Amino acid sequence: MYRWLFLALLPLLWSTVELKRSQDKGGNLGTQMNKHQFPPGFLWGCSTAAFQVEGAWNEDGKGENIWDHLVHTQPDLVKDRQNADVACDSYHKYKEDVALIRDIGFQVYRFSLSWSRILPTGDTDRINEKGVQYYRNLINEVLSKNIQPMVTLNHYDLPQPLQEFGGWANPVVADYFESFADVAFKTFGDKVPYWITINEPLDVMGGYGYKSGAPYLNLSGLGGDYLVAHNLLRAHAKAYRLYEKKYKSLQKGKVSITLDSCNYYPHNATSKEDQEAAERVFQFTLGLFAHPIYSEAGDYPPIVRQIVDQNSAKEGRARSRLPRFTEEEIKALKGSFDFFALNHYTSILIANNNHTSNAPPSTINDRAATFSQDPNWPSSNSPWLKVVPDGFRALLNWIKKEYNNPPVFITENGFSDDGRLDDEGRIDYYAKYLTAMQKALVNDKCNIIGYTAWSILDNFEWLDGYTFHSKSFHNKMNKDQFPKDFLWGCATASYQVEGAWNEDGKGENIWDRLVHTNPAAVVDKQNGDVACDSYHKYKEDVAIIKDLGFQVYRFSLSWSRILPTGDIDKINEKGVQYYRNLIDELLLNNIQPMVTLYHWDLPQPLQDFGGWTNAIIADYFETYADFAYKTFGDKVKLWITIKETLEAMQGYDFKTYAPYLSMTGVGGEYLAAHNLLRSHAKAYRLYEKKYKPSQKGKVALTLNTHFNYPLDPSSKEDQEAAERYIQFKFGLFAHPIYSQAGDYPPIVRQIVDQNSAKEGRARSRLPRFTEEEIKALKGSFDFFALNHYTSILIANNNQSSNAPPSIINDRAATYSQDPNWPSSNSPWLKVVPDGFRALLNWIKKEYNNPPVFITENGFSDDGRLDDEGRIDYYAKYLTAMQKALVNDKCNIIGYTAWSLLDNFEWLCGYT
Repeated sequence: MYRWLFLALLPLLWSTVELKRSQDKGGNLGTQMNKHQFPPGFLWGCSTAAFQVEGAWNEDGKGENIWDHLVHTQPDLVKDRQNADVACDSYHKYKEDVALIRDIGFQVYRFSLSWSRILPTGDTDRINEKGVQYYRNLINEVLSKNIQPMVTLNHYDLPQPLQEFGGWANPVVADYFESFADVAFKTFGDKVPYWITINEPLDVMGGYGYKSGAPYLNLSGLGGDYLVAHNLLRAHAKAYRLYEKKYKSLQKGKVSITLDSCNYYPHNATSKEDQEAAERVFQFTLGLFAHPIYSEAGDYPPIVRQIVDQNSAKEGRARSRLPRFTEEEIKALKGSFDFFALNHYTSILIANNNHTSNAPPSTINDRAATFSQDPNWPSSNSPWLKVVPDGFRALLNWIKKEYNNPPVFITENGFSDDGRLDDEGRIDYYAKYLTAMQKALVNDKCNIIGYTAWSILDNFEWLDGYTFHSKSFHNKMNKDQFPKDFLWGCATASYQVEGAWNEDGKGENIWDRLVHTNPAAVVDKQNGDVACDSYHKYKEDVAIIKDLGFQVYRFSLSWSRILPTGDIDKINEKGVQYYRNLIDELLLNNIQPMVTLYHWDLPQPLQDFGGWTNAIIADYFETYADFAYKTFGDKVKLWITIKETLEAMQGYDFKTYAPYLSMTGVGGEYLAAHNLLRSHAKAYRLYEKKYKPSQKGKVALTLNTHFNYPLDPSSKEDQEAAERYIQFKFGLFAHPIYSQAGDYPPIVRQIVDQNSAKEGRARSRLPRFTEEEIKALKGSFDFFALNHYTSILIANNNQSSNAPPSIINDRAATYSQDPNWPSSNSPWLKVVPDGFRALLNWIKKEYNNPPVFITENGFSDDGRLDDEGRIDYYAKYLTAMQKALVNDKCNIIGYTAWSLLDNFEWLCGYT
């Protein structure tokens, strides 16, 4: 794993720095900054946060926090589906971190404590000594290098047990925070001169109000956003006054809370309404937290109190959404600071906006303003982070005027770029922002005492994860090493690339419905409305395929583009013509079309009566297949009925795909699987009987699977679990079609029937085929279409009878991956080429060596053009495939790489 330094300050202060550090090599930057342009006592430093850099998420007694819980239970919420289980591994490599800080010449290192590493339950009933020792070691290492620690008590990562009873929305959490602060002050305070109680309460509030972070809630309509803000302020006051009373006289430290703010300019500088709106937004964001602490009056800003109280009354509430402090709390909050800790990155334009009374109640509606940015402001690699140095100076002056010029410590400021070493954009940003800060200090007499840049390391950036991007497969291969009739190709899917979602008569499908009615289900809240625009640019797609030298293009039909209602009552001729044009363009360029009838985008009208859980869906699918064969079959010789039945099934089990349902408890996943298989059989037998004699095409069903290794190869239980697991995920669909016996795998039937009986059910959660259906399914293939990417390790797991009924419980197995397997940019996709060869041999043995066409295989990287990781993956996997073909005599007839184009990746959006 590589660790990247994420810092570079203007040449007069720092030399440009960006460091690539491996696990085996420390960094030596050898760069010092010229600090003489600032006052002698001015402090320079850098920052991190525990969850973003430490890793070791469950090591040495650490408890679970709300971010651990979120990234493990809802990985799709993170753009790249990554987590911080390892992150920068600072738990083990803190000495390397400190060496970097020393080499740059910083005097301050701002880091945060992981509350749940010290108090695993969130309370003082259990103190984790190994966690305590880690921070002792880190603080001692920092001090040994003449660096002052600035310690943040809470940087977003609330212990999960405290979240279970409401987290920051529950007033009692302030008491727990006070107890945690007491432990921290008592344990580390003799060596810590600077404390931050809470980092960016405005952003913490967003995790409860707008699903902007953990715990990923939307409580704004109930006033949950203000309730959280209220309790964060109460918690800060308790911690500050505790230190003041119990520790300050002896330890001599300074305590603050870190607030974050953009600078807010009126959109129209001459408009009084926009001027008032900009000031109002200041008060609703920065002032909401700063006014109770730094103002002479204390309490919330009067304009905030007035507006929220009025709006709450209009909404018919018995009380205001903005809680009230007691007189004692107002007194405790007022003056609860030793300096003003400020995070700042960019500026915003504010226009007045008189929201209608129909707008949903929230702090955003209360502000009555709209946000934008000047398109002429220079950009960073983050769309929101524009370079507006004058805004930094203006903000510092606003704080000076509003709060009587308190001593300000900039605790975060920085710039994102695309990772290049020659980071001119970052140099320019720091040059301009530090110049603006110097002007505020020297010219405007703003009382600025220090600056810490974000961040010393590239790290886990919350819901943005590590934000790497996939690239398409653009490396020509040497086909001469394979048989002459071996077919090479690439693949896409209609919803992922076509766009034109409601153009030319196309009907709505389940993905259209999901992304439009529940955009938050997609990581980046994007959709496939335009996607790659292949509906209009199919000729460009075909030109790329031709240039790569491929002979096959596997694409899918949009059922709802052809039959908008899902049935034959309405045929959309423009949709039909689109596919005719695409097929003709392929054939014109000597490329064979491999056409998938169904790639997850069921027409919404069919979902409205149950989708794949309704047995009648098989009849609709047969009718649709009949139309496709009749319309395109004279030119299409390779057909896929349904792509990845396992994933199609999972739209009904754990909300992993559209229609985004969770029906495991009632056996919905098995019911969907059952009807998917019945539909395939109907479509296959229809082609066999009605079209095959004249069209001479071939039809299959695409199945996907990892290869399963037993975690302990010598364990009979793990061996059996690995076999059981592949039968439940792969055999569930393959056995009825490719085995000599037909029907579901015996082990699957046995376990689900037994578990269903134990659950007190009158029937098994796994439906039964009729004899006629078993016969129709058995042998319903002309080749074996296989999607494969990686391998997993399987361990036996005898789950208790209390586990909720589901296919996961039925498998009685847990899966993991070997940390030594090379990684891609997708956490689940490890490079295990031997597993590919092993899987092909398993299929050969299990199903009498059918002709196998690899219909998907590929690798995700970070978007670089010099994609050595992808090259290495394809080299190894194609070598493994060749060995299976030549050495092991596996009957492999073709290979299509995923994917021709970067596209809409379902719930991952475009991340």
